[in-house]
Amino acid sequence: MDNLIWITSTYSFSVVMKVFLGVILCGIIGLERQNWNKPAGFKTHVLLGLCGVLIMLSGEFIANKYIGITSFDPTRLPAQLLSGIGFIGAGTILRNGFSVKGLTTAVSLLSVTCIGLAVGMGFYLGAILMTVIVYLVLSSSHVIIENIAPYSNVHLTIKAEETNDEMINRIQSMLVEKRIKIKSIRIREEKDNEGSIVKIVGKCRSERNINTAVADLSSLEQIEEVVHERED
Repeated sequence: MDNLIWITSTYSFSVVMKVFLGVILCGIIGLERQNWNKPAGFKTHVLLGLCGVLIMLSGEFIANKYIGITSFDPTRLPAQLLSGIGFIGAGTILRNGFSVKGLTTAVSLLSVTCIGLAVGMGFYLGAILMTVIVYLVLSSSHVIIENIAPYSNVHLTIKAEETNDEMINRIQSMLVEKRIKIKSIRIREEKDNEGSIVKIVGKCRSERNINTAVADLSSLEQIEEVVHERED
């Protein structure tokens, strides 16, 4: 009787520990996604990870309960979850013309599902290592890419009402802030006092930084138009 109570209490503690560990590990990845204002944040990742934990525990429970009575593979239920996760992942993927967004978030949902399954089966080392690696990839990959990616040429044409030293210095500061290395700046005054044309040539590793710089420059009061001439 004492052995039965000890076994039951040990099993209950194991279930509770797995559930809480699943919340912590999957929540870490969910918080990272939420900080970037992605479609699936903390709640989605935690709930999906808990589904993985519960399904793995359910498979293990059924296999132990009917041991010797019937043969049941505890991996059958998790397999069905992995095949069905595509529906949730597809809901986070948005397409706008040739631009596709949400792929990384969809993959992170698949990651927390696998982490939940690993926790549910008691593979704690794998789950923790996976959480650390996924978090580092999601949070730091842009830094790595910007440091090792090849440079892209930047050709900006800025049409302004007027130009002066203060404006040019402000433009330079904004480009440097976006990690755009300036190679040359040329200023041409338009005829009949119709403004000025500023031609900037530079280089940058991040296309996102270039797009952000164009948007920020366009918001300046005296600037009428900013064009980034992309190379074919």
